[in-house]
Amino acid sequence: MKTFLTAIISLLVGVAAGFCFRSWVPSENYQQTFESDLAEAKLFMMTLQKLDSGDVSKTRIMGTTPVFEDLDSLRYYSVKGWASPTPEQRQEWKAVASETLDYMLRHKEEWDPRLLSVRDGIRGLGAILSDTEDVRHLSELTNYLSSVEQKMRTSP
Repeated sequence: MKTFLTAIISLLVGVAAGFCFRSWVPSENYQQTFESDLAEAKLFMMTLQKLDSGDVSKTRIMGTTPVFEDLDSLRYYSVKGWASPTPEQRQEWKAVASETLDYMLRHKEEWDPRLLSVRDGIRGLGAILSDTEDVRHLSELTNYLSSVEQKMRTSP
């Protein structure tokens, strides 16, 4: 079981990196696009198989990883000056970020705060959300995840 989870996490990290990398790779580099598309197809097939098996928790983790990575990518691209979102795009990202936060709060017991994807998602949400209520909810989620991580460190 642990090996399976490790394999899934490795694949997800690779796919997430592919999503990020794909966004700024010149379109002439079809080999990298091919590899990214292949990894993406594998991820979504695994997600569908987990969904069919009824393993909702793992399906949720697999499905949210690209969302978390994309939220953090927007932050990164903006900080680096590689992208300048239009006001409409900023509003769309805020809406996606707010929906993501609501989703994370509904399922907060299922997030492993040690996962890079979860950490990236939280960092991306922090950079995107500015509404007072969203910021308060994000702070609550962050505090909750910190307490979970602390318990994980002290538990055998």
